[in-house]
Amino acid sequence: MGERASPAAGGIVLGLGLACACGGRTELLFPNAGESKPSSSAMRMPDSGGTSDASTADSGGGPTCSPLVPLQCPAETNPTHSPPPTQTCVGPEWAEWPMPDPEPAHIPAGNYSVDTADGVVTDTVTGLVWQEPIPNETYTWEEARCYCAALALTGHRDWRLPSRIELISLIDETIAPPGPNINSAVFPSTVGGERDWDATGYGYWTSTPKAGDASAAWKVHFDNNYGNYIYEDVTLAEHVRCVRWPEQGQLGAARGHWTIQNGAVHDNFTTLTWQQSIATAGGDDGLGGYSWGSHADSYCGEQTLQGGGWRVPKVKELTTIVDVTTMDPAIDATAFPGAPIALFWSSTQVEAFSTAGLFVDFDYGGIGDDGVQYPYPVRCVR
Repeated sequence: MGERASPAAGGIVLGLGLACACGGRTELLFPNAGESKPSSSAMRMPDSGGTSDASTADSGGGPTCSPLVPLQCPAETNPTHSPPPTQTCVGPEWAEWPMPDPEPAHIPAGNYSVDTADGVVTDTVTGLVWQEPIPNETYTWEEARCYCAALALTGHRDWRLPSRIELISLIDETIAPPGPNINSAVFPSTVGGERDWDATGYGYWTSTPKAGDASAAWKVHFDNNYGNYIYEDVTLAEHVRCVRWPEQGQLGAARGHWTIQNGAVHDNFTTLTWQQSIATAGGDDGLGGYSWGSHADSYCGEQTLQGGGWRVPKVKELTTIVDVTTMDPAIDATAFPGAPIALFWSSTQVEAFSTAGLFVDFDYGGIGDDGVQYPYPVRCVR
């Protein structure tokens, strides 16, 4: 996928932090009309471990969070409410939960606990609590962050825009068009349909900026045959679904991310173990690439590293080792030294096309599909 030109957006600085100077659509940015709201002078991202006011009992925080400077959101009409908790963190950019979902089964409804009275859904696997239903309006990236910062549901003020990996966790690639590629019985307000992969106004913003480019941030689509995630010009408008994570940072605080031993990399968060080095010769192209399906499956099945048991990863599993803070390649070079800038096959098939499989592009971390006959590298997992 080619990069689209995206003009720099004023008020955003990538480096030490991200400033959010939201626009003037105040009536859309304070979603709890009639409730007491935060004053604009103290508007911040929701709490993930900072100081909280007496009306808030939110917890979380930890070393996995990324620092943010305070939000600069528009004035609101009721300045009597005490400020929301100081937000110094966004959601984790790594999956900090196990990856138990089978394939090719759909994500079961039993993975979710639905509270229709309060308008939230709890994912019992990830621990994330999601807003449902969501607003019909679309927002720029800055406005979306401010909208979530102002949200008050279930007595909590620590709602925020989800990180890329958090929002990806809701995708169900096994749902055929027109989708949406999500459990629509649990999330009925999600936009579906078949559109171009880069269509504007049908995606959902994440809090994750594009590596090295303050003018773009990642969004997730639930309407493109298998779900898709790409970066977008932050001045364009997309949908928003807010999240909170009561357990944020606890796993990361307890142990490090990787355990590397004898050619294998164990992810202490997802509990997956990865092949550290990949084939660079042989295969279907002489360079270590294998066609999707039986050839890639055979390659992983024949690996004897640490006793064998290796397989081709599902696309969501493969996405968990994408490092969105870097590019070329978008992977942790300490854990996976010498990783090439390449497309890597997953074991996930495109539901709408039996002759296409899904890959992860480790140039920048997005996904795509291609004909099963084409040889690409494979990084095995168990």
